[in-house]
Amino acid sequence: MIKFNDNNIYVGHIKELLHSFNLPTCKVKKDDSKFYVGEYYIDRDFEEIRIATSVDGTNKVTGYKKVCDYKYDDEVLNLTKHLEIRNNYYDSYTHEYLGKYLRFIKDYLGLNLMPMYNCFSNQSASNIDIEIYADATSNYVVTTNADYHIFMIPVRANTDYTLSLEYQNSISMFYGFYSHNKYIQMTDKPSTSSDSIEAKTFVTYDAGLTFSKPVLLHSPELTEEEQIKQEDNLKLFIILPTSYTDNIVLLEGDYRKNSDVIVTEDGEYLGNAFFEHIPGGVYVNGDTHTWFFNDIDTEKADSVLVDSCDYSEVNHQFTVLFSDGDNWVSPVVNAVGNYDYLTRLKLLAYQTHEKYLLSDRLREYLSDNVITHIDEIISNIKRVQILIAGYDKDFTFDIYGKWSEDINKWIYKYISTHGHDGDFMYRDIYKDLLCYVDKDVESILQSLKNELDNKVDKSSREVKALRVLDALGGIYA
Repeated sequence: MIKFNDNNIYVGHIKELLHSFNLPTCKVKKDDSKFYVGEYYIDRDFEEIRIATSVDGTNKVTGYKKVCDYKYDDEVLNLTKHLEIRNNYYDSYTHEYLGKYLRFIKDYLGLNLMPMYNCFSNQSASNIDIEIYADATSNYVVTTNADYHIFMIPVRANTDYTLSLEYQNSISMFYGFYSHNKYIQMTDKPSTSSDSIEAKTFVTYDAGLTFSKPVLLHSPELTEEEQIKQEDNLKLFIILPTSYTDNIVLLEGDYRKNSDVIVTEDGEYLGNAFFEHIPGGVYVNGDTHTWFFNDIDTEKADSVLVDSCDYSEVNHQFTVLFSDGDNWVSPVVNAVGNYDYLTRLKLLAYQTHEKYLLSDRLREYLSDNVITHIDEIISNIKRVQILIAGYDKDFTFDIYGKWSEDINKWIYKYISTHGHDGDFMYRDIYKDLLCYVDKDVESILQSLKNELDNKVDKSSREVKALRVLDALGGIYA
């Protein structure tokens, strides 16, 4: 895995990729995006760059003006940029720039590689001296001094983050704005106010944290124009003594369940229920069956004891009867996007003195050009769609050559229920399986193809493939 100050061929590949790619400086519009009047943004549905001419009280765009057409990797004067190659090693500047690139392809292409990218950038705040309203009786003073690092990590607003570090004493952290060696305070929300971002997000872990048990953080939602204008400067500040040198991992998203320890301990997943359900059936393993659910609001154990599980194909919901310790209750759990790709994440597997920044699989994605050329992505998607359609007569997709969540779900179902070497499932063998096409998934898909070859004779396979091609309009060659 890549670390700070590494100097090798992979670092060279990554720098060249970021140097050659036209990275937009404006954000991609999403459902929850907020803007201020005069802000540029990309509307991917219409393939346009626009400028907001009016916004409503929640900072949603109500009026806009088209600036120009936009396609992936287009160069647009003053609205795209390139990495400056300042040296030949992996530094904080390169790492933070890579984070912006990965967030862009996540927003624009729908490829979320952030679980393999450590947001920690090894940058410490300087020239900082603020007082934060901690509670009704006390304030907390944050001052740069020789005894503590005030680590600052670039983050997105209104976003989940998974933090993993090993420190057995008190740790404090908060969110705020910082740029060009200067802490930025909102004039109408001083840090001493209980309504400030600093006060609302200030938290102390008195007993410290354990690396193998990650915690969930959530960055603040920006609700005012002055805050939205500073969105690119939003940072998470973590206060640790200068003697602390161990690994710090911050992943964008909720990946608490993907640590090596927790995945091993739980063993049963919502994915199993999602993919192995019999509509209206009862799930029994002996007398009971334990499944892991991601969205059930309970302070009980992470696993819940399931008595029965009914699934509705119409509204994509589970109705689950489970024990809260005393009584049997029936919450309704929305299954859309509710399952986890619960394979181990490599960045959450190692508590060391080294600060690892990219998993090996992300390095492969970047250096082997898996995600850099849109045509290569489309070719991979076409091949996977054809293969899955040939294997599963019930699998359908709307757009040929476009990745969809259904492809992720199908691949996850396969790796969760298939494997080799006895009872070892693919999900137990590999780390960082996000159900995109990488080297290990290539191997898994080849196993699937071999399984097809063993089950179906060549002539009937060709007929089936021709039917699939006909349904796709005969485009694939």
